Amino acid sequence: MKLLFRNWSNTHTASATLFGLWLASSPIQAQVSQNEAARFLGQASFGQTQAEINSLSASGSYDNWVSTQFSMPVNLQLPQMRALNTKMCEDQVGYDETSNNFGRHHIWWHDAINAPDQLRQRVAFALSQILVVSEAGNLDSSQFGLTDYYDVLLRNAFGNYRDLLKEVTLHPMMGEWLSHIRNRKENAEENVHPDENYAREILQLFSVGINLLNQDGSLQLDGQGKPIPIYGQDEIKQFARIFTGWFYDEIDYWYERGNTTKPMVSIVQGDGGTEAEAFHEYGAKTLLSGSSSSANIPAGQSPEQDIDAAIDNIFNHPNVGPFIGKQLIQRLVTSNPTPAYINRVSNAFNNDGSGNRGNMQAVIRAILLD
Repeated sequence: MKLLFRNWSNTHTASATLFGLWLASSPIQAQVSQNEAARFLGQASFGQTQAEINSLSASGSYDNWVSTQFSMPVNLQLPQMRALNTKMCEDQVGYDETSNNFGRHHIWWHDAINAPDQLRQRVAFALSQILVVSEAGNLDSSQFGLTDYYDVLLRNAFGNYRDLLKEVTLHPMMGEWLSHIRNRKENAEENVHPDENYAREILQLFSVGINLLNQDGSLQLDGQGKPIPIYGQDEIKQFARIFTGWFYDEIDYWYERGNTTKPMVSIVQGDGGTEAEAFHEYGAKTLLSGSSSSANIPAGQSPEQDIDAAIDNIFNHPNVGPFIGKQLIQRLVTSNPTPAYINRVSNAFNNDGSGNRGNMQAVIRAILLD
């Protein structure tokens, strides 16, 4: 809201300035136009009804709308999926898995269109395009597992990105999709080497990218004007050693396929609890430099300690804010954000105003309310 002072004498300049300052800090909120409300809801949800447009337009507060969405309980899809599967496939009652992809698709569309927690649904969908798994290939019969994986995105959409990254890492659907489930430590005699697939993807796609970035998303360049790589093959091999010794839960032998809706575990109880020792690489590892968390992982840590140390090392690298922030902007607001916009979102990722890093609510506010 702008004030235009005309034909005032100089004697009124001071009072006009004070009035302008008061107005700028007052809680007065101008009404949002219908077009503006529709635009905002089109970015922050899966679509807008006329009633929702009218309500937001009348309230005049995008911030209040976002706050209300943050406070809504999450609509998880796995309980709905199990109930619908029972109706559609009565012969599968009590099963731990299903190949009923029609039911999963139905639940997804139902919630995308009808769930009241529209912002959460929208952000989870954006995250699913970054932290990707697919029903293609060997996951086509794991529809409960895929639904539960999507619930991980829903639960963490308003949480902290570090927690999300760890849950994704330990989900058996990600373990199957990027082949770090049953990953074995090196055995030169048997020509066995740790699988590098997830080690590469968690860095390249889920967190830091390939090259060093400025906080506005632009490339950092060396003295010859070339991009500066964050890591090389040596670091990939070190991370691959981190992601060894993880299995399905609720199995008796390491090669079995177990519960697809529970996080992976490092011990197979039926094999006498020795699988972690047989599969995990307990030696020292050297991870990403440039992170505020240590790149040096000491020998002798448990698989759980190694995972936490690796996630900390990745999460605290300065590239995560601009790399993930830009992707979320592109999936929620605009495909070609300005460097200044990316920088503001990166700042919100780095510090939510209370010293917390990775607060998704702060990131979402920075994206939608910019």
